Amino acid sequence: MNGKVLRLKDYLREDMILMNLRVRDKKALFRKVAEYLRARGIIKHPAKIVKVLLSREKLGSTSIGGGVALPHARSKELDRTVVVVVHLQEPVKFSPGEEPVKVAIFIFNSADINSSYIQILARLARLLRNPQNRKALLESGDASGVLKVFEDFDRNAEEIERKLRG
Repeated sequence: MNGKVLRLKDYLREDMILMNLRVRDKKALFRKVAEYLRARGIIKHPAKIVKVLLSREKLGSTSIGGGVALPHARSKELDRTVVVVVHLQEPVKFSPGEEPVKVAIFIFNSADINSSYIQILARLARLLRNPQNRKALLESGDASGVLKVFEDFDRNAEEIERKLRG
């Protein structure tokens, strides 16, 4: 990244934050997000994305606890990295025995694994590991509240990076 800290906000647009989405289950959530991407001209075949997401879930749930999930998929359907945040109206189960998910942060990338995809995934995992960040996301009432969580995290990460560089 040329010594520059990767900023999550650079990968999240306000129109990619879906608030109060109502779905009955995880598969319906994946379908809604894939259809949303198709409607925005980002993908052409939503069923392919749903299939990739479901296949990834079979390897292990992307629910990370605390009411948050981090579904991610790589597909030839995409030509760039796309992040979608979904705030559900009612939590849905991702896996038996797990806490239901209220916020899902999707990461989509082309079929090639590239460094930004891995860095974004790692950065989101770091963001979500912090209970205060998870709480702020879960309590966000609108897209600007979600963006603020990302902006605050980026600002803190940049400050830490500056201190480390001396």
